[in-house]
Amino acid sequence: NMFQMTFGNRTAPGSNDTHTTTDTLNLRYDHAFDLPSNWILATRTDLPLLAKNPVSSDNPNGDYQKGIGDADIQAALIHDVSQRLAFGFGMRLIAPTGNDVLGSGKWQLMPIVGARYALPELSASSYFEPLLRYDVSVAGDPTKKNISNLQFAPTLNIGLPDGWSLTLFP
Repeated sequence: NMFQMTFGNRTAPGSNDTHTTTDTLNLRYDHAFDLPSNWILATRTDLPLLAKNPVSSDNPNGDYQKGIGDADIQAALIHDVSQRLAFGFGMRLIAPTGNDVLGSGKWQLMPIVGARYALPELSASSYFEPLLRYDVSVAGDPTKKNISNLQFAPTLNIGLPDGWSLTLFP
């Protein structure tokens, strides 16, 4: 169980040789519920707070627009098969809570399946975790671009001393 605040900055090409910068402060709350027979219900909620400077006919100077992005909630069932192996599956719902500039304008569903393979040879908290997701829009503003995005996310976590870790490809 945890509450996290993370900050990210991304610059992407815009129209007419401009660039759009997006600053994101993401508020995340994770909570897990122990269930019988080595099952866990893991929940996650994200609320992104954005600042974005797109150049458009409505914003010719590229002034920053600030607000809430698309919020999401996720639930996953995870089964610990053994000390070394676990698998899980779940669903994420992404709501179009952002405005025209800061959000997608689409309701999205994202089925998720993954596994965790512990690597105690490296350290007690080291593991490899392949994850497969499919982000698809299911409703929302018909003038907005439909979303269909298959994602493969292999993660290698190497546990270090004093609770630190090095995570590759999260």
